[in-house]
Amino acid sequence: MTEAKAGKALGAPTAARRLESLDILRGLVVAAMLMVNFSLGAGDYLHFHVASPLLHSAWAGFTVADAVFPVFLFIVGVSIAAGFPSAADGASRRRVLGRTARLLLLGFLLSNVTWLWMHDWSLEQGLRVFGVLQRIALCYCAASLLYRSIALRSILSLALLVLLLYWPLTLIAIPDGSSTNLAARGMNFVSWFDRALLGPHRFVEGPAGYDSEGLLSTLPAIAECLLGVVAGRWFIERVADRTSVAGFALAGILIAGLGAAWGRCFPVVKDLWTSSFVLLSTGTSMAVLAVIQLLMERGWFPRWLARFLQVFGRNAILAYVIYLPGLIVIALPPTRAAYRTLAAHISAAAASLALAAAYMLLIWVPLAILHRRGRYLRI
Repeated sequence: MTEAKAGKALGAPTAARRLESLDILRGLVVAAMLMVNFSLGAGDYLHFHVASPLLHSAWAGFTVADAVFPVFLFIVGVSIAAGFPSAADGASRRRVLGRTARLLLLGFLLSNVTWLWMHDWSLEQGLRVFGVLQRIALCYCAASLLYRSIALRSILSLALLVLLLYWPLTLIAIPDGSSTNLAARGMNFVSWFDRALLGPHRFVEGPAGYDSEGLLSTLPAIAECLLGVVAGRWFIERVADRTSVAGFALAGILIAGLGAAWGRCFPVVKDLWTSSFVLLSTGTSMAVLAVIQLLMERGWFPRWLARFLQVFGRNAILAYVIYLPGLIVIALPPTRAAYRTLAAHISAAAASLALAAAYMLLIWVPLAILHRRGRYLRI
């Protein structure tokens, strides 16, 4: 993110100095998101064999696909630290709230594309309240307002307190009499709360259903964004002072290790956004960001790759907006035919991976044209 005025969109290149490594990491996450979502859509509707790194864990676990969203939320936190002054003012708060409202509205519309298309706007089925952009909006709002209101040490303490208290929250007895089991899909109080609050308007249906971006699980997601704010200030100061970020990378590795260790008793579950998942993904984000920065400082990061990823990194929200209509491509006969042709010569997993990469490049082209013209979506 830039050192821009409050309220500028993530990725909007309007300031004198950018964290180029942050743009690259954001671009890497967006590229991975496009490939993951294409693969999942193709797997569901065209019955492609999906390469294992692009699959989410069935419940507990941590895959490349599982890492995409939390890394993006971490980046939101770093961007807040990089892009906004710490002083609070009324105009700044209004801009934050305005952007939050726009993200919520856009997220609701995108979460309900299939509902608008397939369910005749029936309120009884298909309508979903929460979603990816909605969670980003809530995390952005909370982290931005807190960053303007309290000290970094207090932000860190608050984030850690949320993570500690979220653990017993998941273990509260389920009011319907079911046995709590964090290793079983949806059998916990947080998932039950989604069922009670949202009824049929949730992502996962059934008696053990829940919403992967539900209300209570947004609390540790906010904590992850706050950790991004704190880590972002540390990272920015080291970059500005031309101090090595090796210590930042080491801290990330240690935090990820702590999350993995905590996962032995509090499972690493993306859909529940467990505290162990937060630490594991936050530490991973820190380490990858530091590695990118170190490679850039030594001139070892390929410039062509940096420019490629910056196209996604500086227009991340637009990439997410256009990928949904773009998924219509997977229903076209040429896509199915291309998969069958590739799978006849290479493995099915490699064929689906190649098509996912091709889809990602398809989205990159219009963004590259806009990037060259200096056009970026501001929410």
